[in-house]
Amino acid sequence: MKRVVAILCVRDEAMMLRHSLAHLHREGIDFHIMNDNSNDESIAIAESFAGRGLVGISSLPPSPFFDLGRCLAYKEEVSRTLDADWFMHADADEFRTSNRPGERLIDAITRIDREGFNTVNFQEFTFIPTLDDPDHHPDRFLDTMRGYYPFLPAPLHRLNTWKNRGEPVDLSSDAGHRIRMPGLHIYPESLPLRHYLYISRKHFASKYAGRRHRTDELDKAWHGWRESADENLFYAAPAALLRRFNPLEPWRMDARDPLRRHLVETRP
Repeated sequence: MKRVVAILCVRDEAMMLRHSLAHLHREGIDFHIMNDNSNDESIAIAESFAGRGLVGISSLPPSPFFDLGRCLAYKEEVSRTLDADWFMHADADEFRTSNRPGERLIDAITRIDREGFNTVNFQEFTFIPTLDDPDHHPDRFLDTMRGYYPFLPAPLHRLNTWKNRGEPVDLSSDAGHRIRMPGLHIYPESLPLRHYLYISRKHFASKYAGRRHRTDELDKAWHGWRESADENLFYAAPAALLRRFNPLEPWRMDARDPLRRHLVETRP
């Protein structure tokens, strides 16, 4: 069995972090938490997973910005110090699984490693609230929030799980979406990734309103609609625009006709 360590950079993610870490642990994935100046209970939540997947917590220097480039650079550094066979660049609002029924993610990556591949891409499925159910409780959203759309703005949009070969890797050039390293050998099937973009009006406001980014990152078009987001930008979709997730078959998701831009931005 291979050891996979997910590296998460966390800033005020208390609404989701307990669920995402519990999910990683169930899937056999360990995790290292990088504290990006959190002011909520995020780090206490992470500490509660001692002995249940947590391998360490580190802290980033203070910054007034949501500084993605800095987080990615630190992830590159941390990956050179941790004992792992594979690494995963992950966020607190993501839930990754195998694409085969009855198989944990750790077993999928071990199988993929055995087949000789060194990188895995994930197909993103974005979950947002609907007009008839716009506000989901942080303790229940995984049960109550079922509407999603496939999202693929560019090929290999989530190629960020890679085999540790003891060599430096580049996460920063493609904003963390695509790993760069010598000798890529990509597993030909994309595994599913459920991305809960926001679960309620409160979550949207706390996550995006007031978040600002470095000018050089905006010049690279990294953050898009998030730079100008406020509570008024919250969007709940008509249910007919979304596909329906079946939690009994999490591997069976509809990736046909993916969107290139998020619905909160296009507002059809």
